[in-house]
Amino acid sequence: MNKNIGTQESHMRSLAGALIVLFALFIVENYVVRIILAAIAAILAGTAFLRYCPINAMLKRDSREFQHEEQTAMVQEEAPNEPTPEPKPETITEETKTDSVEE
Repeated sequence: MNKNIGTQESHMRSLAGALIVLFALFIVENYVVRIILAAIAAILAGTAFLRYCPINAMLKRDSREFQHEEQTAMVQEEAPNEPTPEPKPETITEETKTDSVEE
């Protein structure tokens, strides 16, 4: 069982599961609906904990790939492939010597 849920999606699933449980406990009065919502919350919590979702696997969806691509794109933007040219040292001429001495 390979992981196919990234960190951010895992956190979102955990939060959604917790909110659904709170909604089922305090808002919903029908027991059948409470059981259905509890089952949905359990599925969300389980997939968040295991970081594996069978529906994602069937759809060949991997949210970890997207995070990896974004991170590598950010690193490539920060570090250019071409080296930056080093500044040329100033050549000291008679004019620059006299300017610095006068100051």
